[in-house]
Amino acid sequence: MSYQLSTAQENSKLIYINSGDATQSLSNDGSVFKYTLQNPIHSPDTEELLVSLYSCVIPYSFYNIRDGVNNRIVFINLAVGATTLFTIPPGNYTISSLGSLLQRTIQSLSYTSGTYIVTYDRIKMKYRFVVTGVTEPEIAIDLSVYPDLAPFVELGLAKNEVRVIPVGTLLFPDSEYSTNCPDVNGSIHQVQIRTNLSSKGCFDSITKSYSTILGSIPIDVNFGGIIFQQPRDNKHKILISTHKIESITMRITDDKGRALNLNGLTFQVAIQVDSVEKKKPVLPMDRIERRVVENHHYLRKKTESPKRGRPIEN
Repeated sequence: MSYQLSTAQENSKLIYINSGDATQSLSNDGSVFKYTLQNPIHSPDTEELLVSLYSCVIPYSFYNIRDGVNNRIVFINLAVGATTLFTIPPGNYTISSLGSLLQRTIQSLSYTSGTYIVTYDRIKMKYRFVVTGVTEPEIAIDLSVYPDLAPFVELGLAKNEVRVIPVGTLLFPDSEYSTNCPDVNGSIHQVQIRTNLSSKGCFDSITKSYSTILGSIPIDVNFGGIIFQQPRDNKHKILISTHKIESITMRITDDKGRALNLNGLTFQVAIQVDSVEKKKPVLPMDRIERRVVENHHYLRKKTESPKRGRPIEN
């Protein structure tokens, strides 16, 4: 979509916001807040406002394993059918550290007698689950009890899967490997900035409708680093319906709309506001106007059409 600019319109405005300067915090973790402008931004009735995410700086201090998102596992004692709930402590895990934690947890269960091994095969890019020192499987990993809170993507297992840990062999059968390739960052690949300004600027596959996303920033650094959105990446502009911006409600989420806890750190964003000329609405024609236009096109076509017959020789 193109917009018509003119020299009579005001220059672009940049609103720099630090989440630590919020006028009102709307969440306990600082992921949702309201910022009120002392000098509201206005546009006349003949113009409309375009908003876009100009830049942002976000510390990667949130976790890839989070409480209430992907940290619940149930273990089944195959001998008696009893279950044990294990809640993974929230934190940032690597492939190796998550596998080591799972191995130590299984080994510590009171009803285990074998030696449990959870390793990551870099060739197959999958976890290997195996028990040695026993003749029959003892434990199953059950992700069906908490299907929406289980780390099935992080462990490379299917949703609702119940995986029996097999007795190890020297052949390394496929039954010992995770169903899929694990992704410890599977719960978050992008950081999204959502505001009350962008109610009809984009769609997303989660809501299957209009979304409040102002900008989505891919994570291309390791945890502990800084996630940047550069001004050169500012390409998507959203036309908003209001002519006055007095306050901005902002929310920082993952790519599924779940709030991100920065664990006490703050983030900075810059929002660009442009004024554009308001397009005049095109009114539908009534029957008389439509007939005049149709006759005009008919007469024009008849006049311009070539005459039939043989050309006259000189």
